Amino acid sequence: MKQKNQDIKDIPSLKKLKNDVHGMRILSKTTKFFEKLGIKNTKFSNVLDRFPELEKITKEIIELPDRFNNHFSRHGWIAYESMNFELMKNTVNLADKEKLEEAEAILVEQFDESNLDFNLMKMKAIQEYLIREDLIKKAMTDYLSERYHACIPVILSLIDGIVNDIEQKGFFAQGVDLTAWDSIAAHSSGLQELAKIFNKKRKKTTAETITVPYRHGIIHGRDLGYDNKIVAAKSWAALFAIRDWALAVRNKGENQKNEEEARNILESLKKMAETESLKKKIKKWEPRKIEIGRDCPRSGEPKDYAKGSPERAIVEFLLYWQNRNYGLMAHIIKTFRDEPIKKFAGYIRELFQAHSLKSFSLIRIADFAPAAAEIEVELNIMIDEKEIKKSSKVRLIHENEQGNPQVMGAENGIWKIPVYSIYSLVS
Repeated sequence: MKQKNQDIKDIPSLKKLKNDVHGMRILSKTTKFFEKLGIKNTKFSNVLDRFPELEKITKEIIELPDRFNNHFSRHGWIAYESMNFELMKNTVNLADKEKLEEAEAILVEQFDESNLDFNLMKMKAIQEYLIREDLIKKAMTDYLSERYHACIPVILSLIDGIVNDIEQKGFFAQGVDLTAWDSIAAHSSGLQELAKIFNKKRKKTTAETITVPYRHGIIHGRDLGYDNKIVAAKSWAALFAIRDWALAVRNKGENQKNEEEARNILESLKKMAETESLKKKIKKWEPRKIEIGRDCPRSGEPKDYAKGSPERAIVEFLLYWQNRNYGLMAHIIKTFRDEPIKKFAGYIRELFQAHSLKSFSLIRIADFAPAAAEIEVELNIMIDEKEIKKSSKVRLIHENEQGNPQVMGAENGIWKIPVYSIYSLVS
């Protein structure tokens, strides 16, 4: 979805944030009016006392991506969702003071070993990355050893390949669409512009040092002075922005995927409905209306949830994660691949071990087909000694041991989490 003639601050999520703050401003004025009449709620007033500070921070969050791109995109940097907010803020402030070289030096230095480890762990949320992980890790080894001549072409080629697998056109291909709805990285001023800069034609051979990863000049041996840290750092930054773009593209079709998945499951069930009893169950099926906190607890032990329910299965999965039991987690995940469970458990360990689950609660339970449900959970996760609170939606499929869908409640059914659904938990 193109976003021409629109700033990043106008994308729906940032616009909503702006409207929410505006609503709080109105509420703040209303509260002050009531206080003059002697009507006062101390706790509420204390929260609103911090409103000016909150409004200032929110304004910065909304405006920073546009300011960052205005300063840095022509130099090969763009804003993206997972970019550190304080880093973006500090470099923009320096650029405002015309200290661009100093700002770029800070951007480059962020890509140390711990930063790369952290960001590459987050890249695992992209399936198209996983098959390329070995090469990326070799590129990281080269980068940390200052072999920039070796890592830069690898990173650029893998960026091209990841985009190609998702869009059927590479990052450097003419006509590729790198925009997506409600995204910072995938805004028209982001990756779309970065691809044009990186893919600039370089018709003259030169040994002069370059500071932008011009793919054409590097791959075709025209830009011989690409072997430096700033070009490598911009290549890494582009790769991590690709992750945020890929997630935006995937989320864009989430509702459509839900509908298609429900339709496919229903069709499979109908084909299997050889008995009148099963046909009647499918015909009579209706989604449950579950109020969390009334019909089931927000958090608890598996025994606290109905036997054979999707909520019981997700609670079991989250408790296994909390206890770092990656083998039992792997048993609940539907892989769509024929591989030994021990090997798959190793992959689950690699994906989840950097994310320590401290607590969880259920937010919403939605049955969207006779054999499928979606559960939204709130998670408290520790990553590198930092506590992060996030919400994620997890899909579950009810099936038999042969992997065929089963109507919810069937005695021979078990709940499985499709492998594509677990990435939201660690992304």
